[in-house]
Amino acid sequence: GFLKGTSTFFFPEKEMSDEELLQVIDFRYKRDYSLQKMNEMIAAGEAEVRSVRLLRTRRLGPAIAVELHLCVEGAMTVVRSHALSLRLERRLRERFGPDTLVVVHAEPCEPEAGHGAR
Repeated sequence: GFLKGTSTFFFPEKEMSDEELLQVIDFRYKRDYSLQKMNEMIAAGEAEVRSVRLLRTRRLGPAIAVELHLCVEGAMTVVRSHALSLRLERRLRERFGPDTLVVVHAEPCEPEAGHGAR
């Protein structure tokens, strides 16, 4: 199992084998690496990303899945947003392998005028 709040894996019915332990370590390394790279890109001003609102990672058999929700400038065009998403997807696949499932969702940092107002 996995405790989300503490990012703790547990196996109550049995002791983990060396292989299972290595898989957990590998997954956590990949998750931490993706967080680090996103933060580096933001800090370096390399991408037009103001912040990462959500980052989810999970294992899918031997592969991993990464889901990102990015906060970008509200005036960013769809073309620029798509190019940014493709660049981030490519980098993550280069690092974690071509079978990595990557989903990037870009949303404006500023709420749209009248959004939610009635």
